[in-house]
Amino acid sequence: MSLDSFFNSLDTEAQLTAWKASTIQKLNHLNNIIPTENSDKITYIQETIDIIHTLTLLPEHSVVGKVFIKPNLVKRLHNCNLYYKEFGT
Repeated sequence: MSLDSFFNSLDTEAQLTAWKASTIQKLNHLNNIIPTENSDKITYIQETIDIIHTLTLLPEHSVVGKVFIKPNLVKRLHNCNLYYKEFGT
């Protein structure tokens, strides 16, 4: 299932909350394993975490409610995955 399809399948606030907690935990781990000289990547990951914190299923703030949030978040998570491939342990 693609991230795009996954976001469309989130039906309850509980599902979104569980996804957010899991994803933020993984991104925090990634933040901790990236060498400090890669501050641009660390900043990018933190900005992604900040975006995730703001997500809700309410229409005015939702992943699917604002057209620009979902594609931007999918792109950010894809880039973070590339960082895992580069720095992951």
